[in-house]
Amino acid sequence: MKVRTVDQLLDRISSERVWRIREIAALRSQCFSTSVSVDAQRAVRRSFLPIAYAHWEGFVKKSSHYYLEFVSMQGLKLCELNWPFVSLFLIKEFQADLLGSGSFALEGVCQAISSRSEDRVRLRYKDVISTKSNLNSDVLRDICRSLGLNYSDFQPKELFIDAGLVAKRNHIAHGEAQDIDGEEIDSVKDEVIWLIDCFRNKLENAAINAEYKLA
Repeated sequence: MKVRTVDQLLDRISSERVWRIREIAALRSQCFSTSVSVDAQRAVRRSFLPIAYAHWEGFVKKSSHYYLEFVSMQGLKLCELNWPFVSLFLIKEFQADLLGSGSFALEGVCQAISSRSEDRVRLRYKDVISTKSNLNSDVLRDICRSLGLNYSDFQPKELFIDAGLVAKRNHIAHGEAQDIDGEEIDSVKDEVIWLIDCFRNKLENAAINAEYKLA
C-alpha cells in the first residue's frame, strides 16, 4: 500500500521504530547475561555495536523512503514543492544534463523550471536517499538537507556518530579486536535510540506541518 496520508506515514515510521528498538533492547539484555561464558559475553557485546548501528542506518533509510513516497503521493505542482524536493526532482529528471559541461548543461534544467512549474510531478522515491553504508555526520547532514530537515539537533551528537558509532562499527566489522564494556553498551543503546527518535520526530513534524510545500 502506498503512503498517501499523514496517518499512514506515521504508522509506517512507528512500525519501523518499534521492531528495531525491541531488538536493540533484547540484545542489550543478552550483553549482561550471566548464564554464558566470558568469551561468549565478549562476543555478544562486540556484536551489539554493529547491530545498533545497522538499526540506526536502516531506520534513516526506510523512514526517509516513506517520507519521500508520501510527498510524491501528494501530487503537488513543481512550483508548490519546497526547494529541496524541486532539487531532487530535477536531479533525477535531468541527471544526464547535469553531468554535462559548460553553460548548456543547465539549459534543460532552467527550461524545466520555467515551463513545467504548473505541472503536477511525482518524485522518485526508490533508492533516492543513500546512507552510503557509512552513516556518519556528513552523510546525515546531506540527507537532512535533501529532505528539508533541520540538522542542528544532531550537531552535539557528531562525535558520538563519527567516533563512537561509525568508526567502532567499522573496526569490528573489519575484524579488529575492539572490546565493548557494559557501560559503553548502555551508552550506545541510549544514544542510538535518541538518534532514531530525533530523526523520527523531524520527519513526522515535517509531514504534519507540510514543510515539503513552498511557504
